[in-house]
Amino acid sequence: MPYTVTTEAVTSQTNVPYNGYAHSFAGMGAQFILFAAIDLGIGILLERQRGLWKRLRSAPLSRFWLLAGKALSSAIIG
Repeated sequence: MPYTVTTEAVTSQTNVPYNGYAHSFAGMGAQFILFAAIDLGIGILLERQRGLWKRLRSAPLSRFWLLAGKALSSAIIG
C-alpha cells in the first residue's frame, strides 16, 4: 500500500483526551434542532389547514409577529 492507516482520536486541542459524551451530546443537539424544525413546519401547515391562521390574522398583528411568536414559543419549549 502506498500509505499507512492508523486509528487516532481527533480533538480540538493537542493534549485533550477524546470525549465520546461531548460528541454524542453535540450530535443529539443538532438532531433535536432538525426534528424541532420539522415539527414546527408541520404544525404550521396543520394549523393553516384547520383554519387557525385565518382566525389569528383577524387580530391586529402582522404575519411576522405571528410567525415570530410561534418560533419563540417553540424555542422556549425546546
